[in-house]
Amino acid sequence: MATISKIIERKKTKGIVKTNSKGGISAYRKGKMAELQLIKFFNSIWPHIEFRRTPHSGAWDKDNKFHMNGDLISTDPYFPFAVEIKGRKSFDLYHFFKPIKDSDIMRWYMKIKKYAEDKIPMVALKCNHRPWLFFIGLKDFYTYCSLKDKLDNYNHLIWGKDDERIIVFDESSKDFLIDIYNNYKNKHS
Repeated sequence: MATISKIIERKKTKGIVKTNSKGGISAYRKGKMAELQLIKFFNSIWPHIEFRRTPHSGAWDKDNKFHMNGDLISTDPYFPFAVEIKGRKSFDLYHFFKPIKDSDIMRWYMKIKKYAEDKIPMVALKCNHRPWLFFIGLKDFYTYCSLKDKLDNYNHLIWGKDDERIIVFDESSKDFLIDIYNNYKNKHS
């Protein structure tokens, strides 16, 4: 049951701002904001490509019969990434020390990997006041990135074990994204 103060607050905001029960930004709004921020970041890298949010963040096509892989769609048929976008208040380093099967990272990665088809599965994580973090399967990274010999020049982390190893890098390493895009496009066009 809504309290009077919540009803008054809804009238003040005219329903524009969704909040959770603790007064914070709702998961829906945080996700939408993260998607729009990633579109802006991708437009700074690839201004010739138009990006949009997948309708309902991809939720409407759970069977993937429309081949919309992930939370973003683009006008470039050779855009290589199927992206799962996550917006969080913060991200704890201890996620990397949990058993892999219990990790949010691996759960997100396996979700997008399931729908990626011929695209490269990628998780993009944005925390408040922090740069983007990108998570890509190590096999895909080594297949499409010609900068792998220069890894020591970039901030990165390799995490996981066996066939599910993931490379993590931040937005300052966007050269990786550009290089993967170019190599993927050359291979598939």
